[in-house]
Amino acid sequence: MEDIIKNYLDELFEDYSSHLLNHEKPYDYESIRLFFSYFRKHERLITNLANSNLTSLILDSAIVFLHSFSKNIVCEKEYSPEKEKYNIEFLAGGFYKVLMEWAKSGLRESDEDMAEIVYDLVK
Repeated sequence: MEDIIKNYLDELFEDYSSHLLNHEKPYDYESIRLFFSYFRKHERLITNLANSNLTSLILDSAIVFLHSFSKNIVCEKEYSPEKEKYNIEFLAGGFYKVLMEWAKSGLRESDEDMAEIVYDLVK
């Protein structure tokens, strides 16, 4: 069962990544809003996995995408290779944890509010 869920989650992140290709900058406010809008559509899945203590499956599927997404944010800034590595890990973990906390709270905040919160952190 976990393999089926993992494959489905991989497909979700691939699909979300394809939506980002339409954006010139994958780290602007609109792209971050799209992140929350996209995953709001999958609220039931994310909430069920969180309630079942299976968020590690989300993390496994998300980390490759989030690492790439975060690298795009960090690469816009001048960092040493060592600092860039830690910034990427920090941002990747942050996006994942914010998504999980948002799901745990029932996605109360709007996509726009969540995008504003995260965008303020990464700009």
